[in-house]
Amino acid sequence: MTPFLIHPSVPLIVFTTALLFGMIGLCVGTPGGGRIKSTLLWTCCIWTLLLVYVVVVSTLEQNGLEIPKLLLISMSLFFQSYILVVTDFYYAVAEKEKGTHFRIVLGITIISMILHASFTYFHKWEGSGRMWLPGINMAFAWGGATWYMLASYREAAPNSTKKKRLFMVMLWIMFAIFGVFLPIQVLGETMGWIEDIIFVFGFVAFFVGASFVVAIGIVMKKYNLVKVELDQVGEGLFRDIDSPVLLLSRENSILRANPKANEVFSLEALLQQPEPDRNIEKIIPDFTRSNSNFDAVLDTKTGSREYECTLSNVYQMDEVLGSIVVFHDVTKERELARMKTEFTSTVSHELRTPLTSILGFAKLIEKRFQDIILPKWNSETKKEQRAVKQINKNLSVIISESNRLTNLINDVLDISKMEAGKVDWNFVTCDAKDIIEQAINATSGLFASKSNVEFIQNIPAQLPEVVADSDRVVQVLINLISNAVKFTDEGSITVQVEKEWSSLTIKVIDTGDGISAANQKLVFQKYKQVGDVITDKPTGTGLGLPISKEIVEKHGGKIWVESKPKEGSTFAFTLPLANVIDNHLPNIRIEDMVSQLDSMNTPRSIDEPTILVIDDEAAIREVLRQMMEEKNYTVLEAADGMEGLTMVRQESPDLIILDVMMPKLNGFDCAAAVKADPELRHIPIMMLTVVENAQRAYGLGVEAYLTKPFRPEEVMSEIERLLQKQSRQQRVVLLGQPEESLAVWKQLQKSSTDCLQVEDIRGLEKVIEQQGSDLAIVVGKSFQEIDKRMEIQRLVGAKSCLVLYIDPNKTE
Repeated sequence: MTPFLIHPSVPLIVFTTALLFGMIGLCVGTPGGGRIKSTLLWTCCIWTLLLVYVVVVSTLEQNGLEIPKLLLISMSLFFQSYILVVTDFYYAVAEKEKGTHFRIVLGITIISMILHASFTYFHKWEGSGRMWLPGINMAFAWGGATWYMLASYREAAPNSTKKKRLFMVMLWIMFAIFGVFLPIQVLGETMGWIEDIIFVFGFVAFFVGASFVVAIGIVMKKYNLVKVELDQVGEGLFRDIDSPVLLLSRENSILRANPKANEVFSLEALLQQPEPDRNIEKIIPDFTRSNSNFDAVLDTKTGSREYECTLSNVYQMDEVLGSIVVFHDVTKERELARMKTEFTSTVSHELRTPLTSILGFAKLIEKRFQDIILPKWNSETKKEQRAVKQINKNLSVIISESNRLTNLINDVLDISKMEAGKVDWNFVTCDAKDIIEQAINATSGLFASKSNVEFIQNIPAQLPEVVADSDRVVQVLINLISNAVKFTDEGSITVQVEKEWSSLTIKVIDTGDGISAANQKLVFQKYKQVGDVITDKPTGTGLGLPISKEIVEKHGGKIWVESKPKEGSTFAFTLPLANVIDNHLPNIRIEDMVSQLDSMNTPRSIDEPTILVIDDEAAIREVLRQMMEEKNYTVLEAADGMEGLTMVRQESPDLIILDVMMPKLNGFDCAAAVKADPELRHIPIMMLTVVENAQRAYGLGVEAYLTKPFRPEEVMSEIERLLQKQSRQQRVVLLGQPEESLAVWKQLQKSSTDCLQVEDIRGLEKVIEQQGSDLAIVVGKSFQEIDKRMEIQRLVGAKSCLVLYIDPNKTE
């Protein structure tokens, strides 16, 4: 009996097959899934099957038995399939889509399959030549895949598991191709050095297979090659959470929605589309990954709802698999917040009206008591002297407490308006030093009662300009300095300014009581105060710092506190430097402006001015009457807008003082009616109201706007200014180069205004400072640039001068 022979390469191939079976078991037992795991399993399975084919063929050949052609053809096909599958594995490791390169590889592989099968069937492919086509095919496929892995390696974060994973796989590919396959099998067969081709194949298969199992095993266990997929990570979250949750890929495609999301949103049709077409922007139109927390108003099955959305990345080790978006429905909370804001605003406005009367009458009584009664009164007893002192003291207390109550109400109104988004912001380029000095001057009186506290100013001589609403920033700084004074009994308070590359940092440093770590988290929350409300008796509403936070963040800055108990506190905030700013100011036609100037230009000589007060509050009218009668003004009164408008037409007063919130006809509509009447529009209007909407008033042509509670001296000063303005012509200054402003100048010369012309901004500044101006008209492209407009606005400042920009091409 002839012994059954086994080829010497078979033990090596069988051992390699056993290693690959072990890799299959390791892969199946490793948690995870997805493209990498599936391609790795296919690679090991087809590689194992290919080795089985080699063992069968070599055994048949070794025993002199005929090898069936179908067996050779199928082995050829499996070899080409192995090339394709392992290439797909490399693409999966590189995390690249199957693009043009992969389709080319697929085409070449199919051609190789056909050629292999044809040559094997017709016995026309003999010798070393049969290695060239699969060699070229493998080099092209694996070389291209390696190139993509190298690109992914360069893009990966330093020291990330992805970078280490790619490095190990590429290291094995280099070893397999250039250390084993090319130098041994291809070169050996080409040069004719190899006699037993199957033995060499077994030797090569052993080294390549063993190194593959070791390298891939290390990468699987140490560097997380077989990854847990995103939907597996989120399974528990999807099953248990009661809020809508969407699972997103790194390309922002919706992979999955939890039951609550399907219940709230119409996702059925969307999730049936291909993954690239399921973009999250179809649910959240303005979606961006730059914000981890954002608000969105979304359409749901029950109508429009407001959501707070949280975007979180899903990691495995240090690698981002994707992200989840959790939706929290805040529609009811926002509605309640709006109702609370409206209630707070309404109550605050209602409080300001009686407070205005109290404060106004108290100041009138104090002034008349000191100016009229006391000079003519001679005390006869100590009891009378004590009574006078008590009256003076009591009046001071009433005024002081009224002012304090006014500040508290203003804080409540500020936070209400900020919550409602109704604050009028006036962002311009400002001198930071002027802002800081204004705040320091305003708080200097606070140190009078703190003799043990030193005030230190660590402020550079030169500071850059910032983009800010100067009044609001002054408010922030006053609040921080006031708080520092309140909680510092000895030591020092320092205002320190530091310039960063794109911002200015302003710090208020004190050596006071300090703030605990727990309270530091509360100081910027509304209605929260540091300290025990019973023993420490903190003053105020707890709104100063929240308002400061809103103001700073509106400016694009940030505010924070650094403190330790008994060691003092540092409150700091930043403001952006004036390097980039956007401003949109409208151009108007000069013909319209000249017409308006002529209609308003009716100079009058006013000896005994008549002033009409239109206000539905009798107490306010009485306060104003008593104030103005001291100046011998004739005062008329109207209790609502309709009555006031009738009296304007009948009496033609020299000045109108107008409230906004009135029955029958509100103040804005009343002012609009006056300014629309050619016979009445010359009458100046001063609005005196609790409503803060100066922009609307000025747009109607109102000349002055003050809010209640008011300071009597401020009201009287504005009245005198407006009456003086009535007794002269309107003064207009024209800024522009002669060649650009000539047409405008000619039309202004035809009007009845007092006109001046200047060619540069310094000239404009000189005219406004020395002579004053009601209107500055700016003509020419050189002054339309943002920095020039900001400079002009800064020069005009708070003066009663309107700045308008004229397009010289629209003067026909």
